[in-house]
Amino acid sequence: MKRKKMTTKKTNKVKIIYIILFLLLSSCGQDYKVIEIANLNKMKEISLYCTEDIDYVSGIELMIAGFTDGNIIIEQTNKSNVIYTYRIDSGNINEDFSGDWYAKECFLRILPENADSVYLKIKYRFY
Repeated sequence: MKRKKMTTKKTNKVKIIYIILFLLLSSCGQDYKVIEIANLNKMKEISLYCTEDIDYVSGIELMIAGFTDGNIIIEQTNKSNVIYTYRIDSGNINEDFSGDWYAKECFLRILPENADSVYLKIKYRFY
């Protein structure tokens, strides 16, 4: 009987630790921000900024949805030493990009290759 009580107490402690970790992790980071771009047919640069009072940024999440009638390239950069390039083919767009990012700003350059019309909805957050 004692063994069962100890196991239950241990299980309860583990549950409490998981709940605390979940609350801490879910409270970190910035709320999602949304940018919409319509009728894009030439290169466009966008600046994304961490607007929350976060002491340390370690990542970024980009969710891009929309439509393009041709191919586009999206360059993600810190305008210093980091450039990520994403190629998106024509049609409906539903792409998620996330990873390490150690700056409170991010610059996106959208380059339509052979597209006459591009509509993008970019949802992002820093964490």
